[in-house]
Amino acid sequence: MSLRENILTRLSSAIAKLSSSEKSTDSGEVGGGVIAICLLVSGLLWFAFSMQESYPLVMNFPTEVINLDDDKVLATLPPSTVRVQIVGEGVSLFQVYYNPPTISLDASQPEIDIEAAALSLSSSVRVESVTPKSYIPIVEQKKTRRVPVRLDADITLPESFEFTDLPRLIPDSVDVTGGASIIDSLQYWPTEPVDAVGVRDSISISVALKDTLSGITEVSTSQVTLLAVAREFTGGQVTVDVDVRGAPSDKKLVTLDPSTITIRFRVLLEQFNTALQSGQFSATVNYNEIRSDTTGSVRPYLSLPPNLELRDVDYFPETLRYYNYLSTE
Repeated sequence: MSLRENILTRLSSAIAKLSSSEKSTDSGEVGGGVIAICLLVSGLLWFAFSMQESYPLVMNFPTEVINLDDDKVLATLPPSTVRVQIVGEGVSLFQVYYNPPTISLDASQPEIDIEAAALSLSSSVRVESVTPKSYIPIVEQKKTRRVPVRLDADITLPESFEFTDLPRLIPDSVDVTGGASIIDSLQYWPTEPVDAVGVRDSISISVALKDTLSGITEVSTSQVTLLAVAREFTGGQVTVDVDVRGAPSDKKLVTLDPSTITIRFRVLLEQFNTALQSGQFSATVNYNEIRSDTTGSVRPYLSLPPNLELRDVDYFPETLRYYNYLSTE
C-alpha cells in the first residue's frame, strides 16, 4: 500500500468513528467538530500529497578540503560553497535543505571535478547543474614570516595640539603563515581604517587587521593596539646675545651685526613660563669660521634648554655680518 493510500484509509476510518460516536450529542457541537476535523484532514492530505511531488531547488552546499598534508597549504582560495540545482520529492528536499551534506574537495588531485563530487550528494535527489564545475588547487610549501603592521589611520588634533608620543602599534609586527609564494611577496600587513578626531590626550584603541587573504593565510593576531599622546603647545620667543667662541681673549677682533638674535619656538603650554625664564637659550659663532669665511656673514649655532619639550625652533636673522676683523699673525 502506498503512503497516499495508507493516509486516506486511516483518515476515513477516523472520520467514521468520530461520526458514530457523536450521534448522541448536540447537533451544533457535532457540526463544529466535523468542520474542524475536515480542515485538519484537508491540511494533512495537502501536505502528504505535496511531499510526494517533485520540485526543483537551488542550494549552496558547504565544501571541505581533504587530503592536504600538514606542511602544505593552498595558495588559491577554494570555493567555500557550491551552488547546486537539484530535483526531488518534497520529503527528500526537506531533508537535504535542513541537513545539507558537505562537498569534499580532494587537494591531492591536479583538478577537482566538483560536478562529479556533487552527484553523490544524496541518492534521493537528482543533480541538474553545479557552479563552479571544477577547481584547480595550487598546493605550496607552508611558510611563516614576521612582517610589520602598517597603520591606516586618520588622526586629527586641535590646532594648538601636537603629538608628544607619536602613534605606535603594539605589537608592531605579526607572524603570517601561508604558501611560500604569498609569504615571500608580503611587505607589510595593513590595519582596517581608523578615524580619531580631536585627540587632546593619550589614546589607546584596538585596531583590527585587514583580512584580505582569509582562507589562504593565518595571522598570529587579529588586532593590535594603537597608542598615542597629544598635548597642547603654545608659541614663544626669546632674544639672546651672540657670543664669538675661540677668539683670543685679550683683543676684540670681531664685531657682529646685529649682536643679538631672536629665537622662536613652540613649547608645552605648562612649560611656557619655564622656557621664558630658563636663561638656557644661547647662540654662538665660531671664530675660526669667521677667519675662513669669504661671504661676509656667518650663521650662529643654537643651544637649547635640555628639559623642555620644544618644537619648530628657528631664529632671525639667519645670518650675521661681521667687521673689524684684525689679523694678528
